[in-house]
Amino acid sequence: MGSFGGDLWKSFKSVYGPALAALSLILAIGSFFYEPTSEIRFSWKWAAVIVPFGVTACATFVDMLVTARRMSYPRLPRVISVYSERRPGYGGDAMDEETVLLLEPSELFGYDGVVSIYYNQRLGGADARPFERLIGVGRVSNIQEEKIIAITVLRGRAGQEAIWKRIRDRESAVLADLRVKPTVPFGETGLGATTNE
Repeated sequence: MGSFGGDLWKSFKSVYGPALAALSLILAIGSFFYEPTSEIRFSWKWAAVIVPFGVTACATFVDMLVTARRMSYPRLPRVISVYSERRPGYGGDAMDEETVLLLEPSELFGYDGVVSIYYNQRLGGADARPFERLIGVGRVSNIQEEKIIAITVLRGRAGQEAIWKRIRDRESAVLADLRVKPTVPFGETGLGATTNE
């Protein structure tokens, strides 16, 4: 997270603050060249200046509050796209294709970190609670300039070939039910049951 001033400027821009400020300035300047035909107790010239600035200030701070709340409860980023390419010299097995998942920007993931990939399987119909099924393990192979996260799939679990085919086919319903987590179950690390005694 940046400085308060930097966050304030981002929120100001996100609510079109510069445009609203320019509009209020134009209205303020224009008000001095226009005289109303009837007398008004409260100067509408001041209203032309105060109202746009007030709306902009309120919108800016509301945006900051919403952004702060969202960052305090980080959610897992969505899978927004899939890239798949068959590895040369390999056979036709499902995981012989290099698969890369592209995720939304997130502070939860760091470069070269190992991740686990889950599929939300809905048991008992569309309205049933989803059951997260581990389908593979990957690593963060790149974090692009726009902070899009690239996850290269290292291996898929046995018996999940049908799901991976649908993922590589970019089925939107399947991509929406994918969950990528910045942790890996102990059993998937290859360490077995070894412990320090």
